[in-house]
Amino acid sequence: MGKEKVILLLHGYPQTSYAWRFVTPLLAKQGYKIIAPDLPGLGDAPTPASFDKKTIAAIIHDTMTTHGYNDIYLVGHDWGASVAYSYAAQFGQEIKKLVLIDVPPVGEYLEKLPLLPRNNKALWWFSFHQVNDLPELLTEGKERAYLQWFYHNSSFKKDVFDDNTINEYYRSYSQRGKMSNGFNYYRTILQDIDDNKVFGIHPLQMPVLAIGGEHGLGQLAYTITKPLAIDLTGAIIPDCGHYVQEEQPELLAKELVQFFSK
Repeated sequence: MGKEKVILLLHGYPQTSYAWRFVTPLLAKQGYKIIAPDLPGLGDAPTPASFDKKTIAAIIHDTMTTHGYNDIYLVGHDWGASVAYSYAAQFGQEIKKLVLIDVPPVGEYLEKLPLLPRNNKALWWFSFHQVNDLPELLTEGKERAYLQWFYHNSSFKKDVFDDNTINEYYRSYSQRGKMSNGFNYYRTILQDIDDNKVFGIHPLQMPVLAIGGEHGLGQLAYTITKPLAIDLTGAIIPDCGHYVQEEQPELLAKELVQFFSK
């Protein structure tokens, strides 16, 4: 098992491990063993005691080490990227290389975002999802429409999110408690910021690749991550919004293989 080239893929919100369905076979063809779990509390995974990313990372780490996976390539998208950063910050000696896709680790920069930005209204839900009970109240019975808004407004290649894809995500998030669990990932942001302040005292030592979608976070994926890693590379995926692994799976897989092969 020690000779296996293992990649751990961590998805984001509002998605599940289903998000990696196009990328997984492309990486497997290159000889990698792929592990792509649902994040704790999402998809078909049980609800954790806490949703702070330090705890979520520790839960996933426990599962990985139980199965003997302690020398891995780690890839995270969206909240999965935040979890991946926390994983690497806590257990860096077990990570060969780290990839963060279209979301940098949360930090104090989020606290400085204006309430009424002129040029960027894209992060309104970061505040909305932190409100207790109200998101659940307003989305009950409208889960599919709410999820669809994110897929269509944060993507560039919108045809990727056809009815079958949206139905699969709706199946997962319409399970009891799953919408709340998704919101709970946001309700720990302030704790995550505090934890990341401590992690950031010691920049990551392993090679890190920060990827942004051309029409997603773009260059900011690299810029915001730069102080947190001593060996950081940036890449931008063209013709792509936020959901890089679904909008441009071939280009993403190519970037990953090139980075891991260096």
